Amino acid sequence: MTIVKHVLIAFVAGVFTLLLVGFPVIMLDMARKEKVPPVSISEMLAEAAAGRVEEITVRGTRYEFRVRGATKVAYGPKTTAAELAPLAGTAKIDVQ
Repeated sequence: MTIVKHVLIAFVAGVFTLLLVGFPVIMLDMARKEKVPPVSISEMLAEAAAGRVEEITVRGTRYEFRVRGATKVAYGPKTTAAELAPLAGTAKIDVQ
């Protein structure tokens, strides 16, 4: 075999290896659910006071709230639905 054939075989093997390893890695990365970065609790309260929050779900110290269909997450103190009611306006509140 000539050196050109060796280089060509090495190149094809390298491309095949990249495809074999790279394709699953790219597909797994694309399949991961995009995580929502948390916002400050004061931002959630400001959105609620302005009447833009549609729903608030509290699980311990995690506050999930929906603003115009987009879900956002904030972390704050444990609370009850009665404590949130005056702050949330017309938003549906679910404390678990």
